Formats: sequence, C-alpha cells, structure tokens
Amino acid sequence: MVLRTSIFLIIIFLFQDVYASRKQVYREMEDHILKDQFEAAIDVFDDNEDDENLENDERALILKARALEGQDEYDDAIEVYQGLLKGKYSRLNRKTVQTLYQHGEKPIIPDGSKIGMVYYKLAQLYSKKFLETHEATDKLTKNKLRKKAFAYLKVAKAVNENSESLESIRDKLSERREYYRSLDYEASFYVYLSYISWQDHVDLKETSTGASIALLNTSSGSCTGLGRKWENSQYEFFFDACYISGKSTVSSTISALTHKQNGVPISGFFGGPGVYWKGLADNVSAGIQIPILKRSGDWDPPNSSYTVDSNNDIKIGLSIQTKWKLKYISIAAKLGKIFKNKSSTFNIATIYEF
Repeated sequence: MVLRTSIFLIIIFLFQDVYASRKQVYREMEDHILKDQFEAAIDVFDDNEDDENLENDERALILKARALEGQDEYDDAIEVYQGLLKGKYSRLNRKTVQTLYQHGEKPIIPDGSKIGMVYYKLAQLYSKKFLETHEATDKLTKNKLRKKAFAYLKVAKAVNENSESLESIRDKLSERREYYRSLDYEASFYVYLSYISWQDHVDLKETSTGASIALLNTSSGSCTGLGRKWENSQYEFFFDACYISGKSTVSSTISALTHKQNGVPISGFFGGPGVYWKGLADNVSAGIQIPILKRSGDWDPPNSSYTVDSNNDIKIGLSIQTKWKLKYISIAAKLGKIFKNKSSTFNIATIYEF
C-alpha cells in the first residue's frame, strides 16, 4: 500500500513538473510573439524539441504557427495548421467536412475546440498567398491557391458565425478572382460594313517608248468584311478583312497629257492584323493595324498609243484607329498610310459582334 502511494505521488510530481515546464514554454513563446520577436518564439519551441510531446501539443503548435506567420513564412504556418487537422483533429475534421459538403448541414463543434480557429487561419493564410499572386504567376498555382482559400473559407464561415473579417476576406478573394477572369482572353467573330477611301496612282505606258506617266487615282466605296478577335479587359487582338466594291476617278497630273475617267468600277480586299488598347475611357479603345490592300479596276487608256498598268499588286501599310462600343454595335474609325500610295487611307466601319 505504501509502495503504491509512493508511485502515485511520483507520477503526480513528474506530471506537475512537465506541466510547469510546458507552461514556461507557452509563456516565453507568447511574450516573444507579443513583442514581434517571432524568430525568438520559434527558437523557444526548437530548444524544447527533446520534449517529444511538444510536437503534438496543440497550444505550442498554434503559437509556433503564429510566429511563422509573423515572419511571412506562410507555407510553414499552413503546414503546422494542416498537421493539426490531420493529427489531433483528424476525426472531427473529417466529420465537419462530411457534414458541410456531403449533407449540406451546419457542423457542430464541441465547446472548447480550437478547430474553428484553425480553419480561420488556413482560410486567412491561403487568401494571403492568393492575394500576393500577380499576372505573371503560373495559372495552375493561382487556381490551386484560390480553390484552397475558398474551400477553407467556406468551412470557417460555417463554424465561425457572423465573422466580419471572414466577409472581408471573401470580398477580397472575389475581387481578385474577377480581376484574373477579366484577363482571360475570349475569342469571337464579328462582321462589319465600312466606307473606305484612298488615293494612289495608275500608270500609263507609251507603247512606242515604254515611258510611264502617273495618273492620280481617287477611290472610295464600301467594304464588307468578317473579323476574328481575342480580347480581355485590357487588350483586343484581331484580324479582319473586307471586300471592296466602289468607284474611282483617274486624272492626269501633267499638262502634256489631258486624260480623265470617272466612275471606274473597282474591287479588292483590305484588312490585316491589329490590336486595341482598352481603358482610355468608358467603352473607348485605341490601337494600330497593319493593313494590306489589293485592288483592281477597269481603267481605259486615252488612246491606242498607251496601255494601262494599274499597279494592282499587294501593298502594306500602317494605320491608327479608335473604336466606340455602343449597346449592340461598335463604331470604328481608321486613318493610315498604305506605303507607296499618294495619300492616307480613311475607313469608318459599323461593327456587329457575335
């Protein structure tokens, strides 16, 4: 009987000694954390690593995670909290997730359990990591962090009612998610009808000498086209082409030859790749295009001493443009230069986007 009592007293003494030692660890870590001495707090934990039970001590692990978060070591802090869910809270975590996701019911958390705080911290930490991403961050990484943040946020909101900070986190997550969605490119087709005009030249060649005389050619008409675009909230890349149907007037620019021809039917193609920059103003974009022009017409020489060289080879140029987006349609205006042409090329279009 005396032996049993002695053993019991020894156990109590040892337990009290361990508890006192553990309380000292808590106190030192908390003091360092309150002073923002996060590395020192982690050192206290590491200095007591000989205590095997410390690695499973909930309070000590939570203090360690807080210190790691204070050092912006979010991954390590997350690892500590997830270790608690897989270890101490394994059964409760599984039950909580099943109740919420499989049955759609509110989980019941036992009084005194800190699992709600663990969910809250995981939601907060994953949110911080997601909010620190940027346009150059790998898309797979962004999606993984976003899904983790929203998943823990959902559980945290279910077990922490009326948390304004969780609502704030959700608003920030949603805002960043929508921003990234706005950067994704969407492809679509559009059709357009435009008015186009330009000046170039048509050459007359003397059949006897081969001498060339340039005639000024002024053309205008309609251009019906089809385009494909790839756009997000900031840019719109496109490629379009239209069929020209119009009339032209040619006239001599030298006094030695008098020649003029009106209403000459012309046809051709106009279009090319381009880009718009958005955000100049509401529904207004501006950009550039590299247009390509090919046209042909039935010009007549003034007499049998000449032949017509219409110069209907393919020409390339550069244009600036702007677009106003209305409710159902857009209006685009382009002004540019086809290289080797006499004057600028003007184009104004009405666009219908599918």
